[in-house]
Amino acid sequence: ASREQVKAQVVVFQAASFKDQADHALTEAELAAFYDLHKHDLRIPETFSIEYAGVSREELASKTAVTDEELAAYYEARQDAFTENGTVKPLEKARDQIRQALTDERVNKQLTALTLDLQEDLESQVPFDEMVKTRALIRRSAGPFSVGGAWDASVPDAAMLAATEALAEGELTDVLRGESGVHVARVTERRASRLPPLDEVRGALKERLVEEKSRELTRQAAELFHRTLTQELEAGKTFEAVA
Repeated sequence: ASREQVKAQVVVFQAASFKDQADHALTEAELAAFYDLHKHDLRIPETFSIEYAGVSREELASKTAVTDEELAAYYEARQDAFTENGTVKPLEKARDQIRQALTDERVNKQLTALTLDLQEDLESQVPFDEMVKTRALIRRSAGPFSVGGAWDASVPDAAMLAATEALAEGELTDVLRGESGVHVARVTERRASRLPPLDEVRGALKERLVEEKSRELTRQAAELFHRTLTQELEAGKTFEAVA
């Protein structure tokens, strides 16, 4: 079979080649105008940081031990739950399921007890630091977060951010019980929304403008080359001679 060979020649215009030209062409007036045009995007939203204390379901579960005797007793008392089509599942095959059920049961009891204790502390206006010490809670800090922002993995669940984002500094939430555990949180710092001055964002804006100008200069150079190439080819010159 015959093979057709095609020879291609390409002229590549890269924006990076025009970066210095774009940098030197950028004026202070253009930078200021770009800043004024994008003030909304440049505004730093209101933020807040929090401190929370409590205990997670996983932490309690890791400290919960279930004995073989307890597994057997649970199995004997609830064999109906392990019977399917008239056949009772052997204890050995049900062991992991029973261990999980007993662990969940004990963890839930501990979480309920802690919830009641913390509610009592809040009603008695016990200070946060004292609650942490008296209840042997695990204490953590998180943030800053943007007001109205999405859930952040540095806190147990989204409900904690929803409960704290409107609080004043030092103000405590109610007891927060969720899938992750039981916690109490407070706002440690709140910063108002602000528009950074031009000097603070000058470097980032200049970099962005230079990049935009570089792309525009690249486009202009490519269009000019295309017009010139078309004219020269029509005049009988070769691509190699023009390029």
